[in-house]
Amino acid sequence: MRRLAAIGVFAAAAFLTTAPAQAAVVQSMDIKVKVAKGDKNKKTGGATLRTTFKISDETGAKPPPLTHTTIRFPKGGKMNSKLFKKCKLANLKTKGPTKGCPKQSLIGKGTGHGDARPFIADIRGEVKLFNGESKGSNPTLLIWALPEIGPIIYSLAEFRDDPAGPYGVRMINRTPRNIIPLNPQPPMIYLSLRLGAKITKTKRVRVGRRGSRRTVKRRVTYNYLENPSKCSGSWKWRLDVEYENGEKLQPTDTVRCRK
Repeated sequence: MRRLAAIGVFAAAAFLTTAPAQAAVVQSMDIKVKVAKGDKNKKTGGATLRTTFKISDETGAKPPPLTHTTIRFPKGGKMNSKLFKKCKLANLKTKGPTKGCPKQSLIGKGTGHGDARPFIADIRGEVKLFNGESKGSNPTLLIWALPEIGPIIYSLAEFRDDPAGPYGVRMINRTPRNIIPLNPQPPMIYLSLRLGAKITKTKRVRVGRRGSRRTVKRRVTYNYLENPSKCSGSWKWRLDVEYENGEKLQPTDTVRCRK
């Protein structure tokens, strides 16, 4: 666990809206990355990302809301979004996550909490993440959130390549505002997410020795998220955060990698 001066997350859209900014914000982030043991000798391995975010205010007041969040993943990682079923945002809104999205498009889930004082001290909600339709050549992530109070909340995050510096793919999200019918709006105070899914497909491969090679069908497992299998000490992460009051911060974090 590492304490940061600011923190943001792509699914915070579900619980961050408009609220007065405070000065004494205390935030923490815990990132855990698990790479499949069978992929440790490969360049990249199937990965599961677990994140936990907490936001509070030392004065006891509500923490400020986020308006934009960009997560920068470690260099060398990739998304296999093209191999997974895609969910259309329109279907998600009209039919819901069960009937509106293919089962194999669900790639993550979690829970969140919002501060709704003076009405309710804690609003809890369920969060689901779906593989969305590409935006140009960029994969997208659909965010569905069901709070205990208020309507269902939808948001979209876009993946973009970012080859500069120690980071690779970046995920950009703009936080919806003025959604929950409370004034002031409840900001997020806790978010726990798990991102990672697998899919098995039939693939034609060439086997046998040279001169007697043949094509056979084999079942191959693919992961939505692939992380570099090895690194020098740790994987680097960065979050570019923008608050409603215009403040912009770039907290960083590292996760020790397997030798």
